Amino acid sequence: MAKKMFVTNCEGPISKNNNAKDLLAHFVPEGKRIYDILVSYSYITAYITRKNKNYKFADTSKLFLPFLLAFDANNKNVEEACESNLVLSKNSKNGLSYITQLSEPFILSSSYEHNTRAICKETSFPLENVYCTKANLEKFELSSKEKTKIKSFAWEIGCMSPPQIPTHSHSIKDLSSKDQATANRLDKIFWNEITKTRCKRIFSDLRIIDEASKTEIIQHVLGQTSSSLENMMYVGSDRTDAAAMQLIKNNGGFTVSFNGDQDTLRFANASIVSDNFAPVSVLADLFCRFGKVEALRVSGNFEKNVLWLTKVDQVLLNRLFDMEATGWPKVKIVTDWNYDAIVNEITAVKKSVL
Repeated sequence: MAKKMFVTNCEGPISKNNNAKDLLAHFVPEGKRIYDILVSYSYITAYITRKNKNYKFADTSKLFLPFLLAFDANNKNVEEACESNLVLSKNSKNGLSYITQLSEPFILSSSYEHNTRAICKETSFPLENVYCTKANLEKFELSSKEKTKIKSFAWEIGCMSPPQIPTHSHSIKDLSSKDQATANRLDKIFWNEITKTRCKRIFSDLRIIDEASKTEIIQHVLGQTSSSLENMMYVGSDRTDAAAMQLIKNNGGFTVSFNGDQDTLRFANASIVSDNFAPVSVLADLFCRFGKVEALRVSGNFEKNVLWLTKVDQVLLNRLFDMEATGWPKVKIVTDWNYDAIVNEITAVKKSVL
């Protein structure tokens, strides 16, 4: 029997960090505010104005780097910041250790390589099985004049308000006049000003691990391992996972949304809403040792009395049962009938807990 494969995103299932937001907060004044503004702006650029047809929402990660560089971020201190700020999801370290023995494991992440190296160092996950955004900051060294210029843009953006995007927006005109002005100003900052610095290479050369990249990587990994999609379990948490999850689900594999957004949930066989990796470990154990049918059966009735009767590793069960004191995970099979209810549940839990 072919060895099962376990593939997971990084932020969410393994770590609680938002890597880019944490780095901006660490290096850049008003970094968290700048992050929120640029995420909204990126959404407007990718999905509403579409001025640049080649721009994808995952390219948001490119927008952050000029500001990190202007405030003297480099490979060494970024990796140190990632290590010092790393917060693993509970039980992700020991869960990954178990899954690594049971399967061929991979991490697919849009995160910068500095963050995934920090995670591998902390969890002993095999670095050679990680695919992430390679952002060698030494390639984009800025002059003092360029740094000063970009810092001035950081101060300006930090004084802005994050654009509010009404539901079902299809045009820039659907935004308020203030938010339209913000988006237009950011257009000029990035595409007329920052592109005149050496940061221009970031926008042209940096390859983000985005939705399309993840499907390509899945195919590459299959070729390397001589396995098949039906032997793969994929744990996704954001929209960059959607296409890969669709491919795997449509070909008989097992897909799990971990606190995922609507796009991720749409292509999930099962949904986990939790801040703990323990339920992921349990489903991975079931899938790898007993197959998709058993993993789905338990996902549909994820109760203690049912789990007692399974052959899940007892250590994994004990970690899961310890969660009773802090809140039992919400695990469900995803169907057309309960999709909207799960979306609302995830939204509510994220606001209050995650």
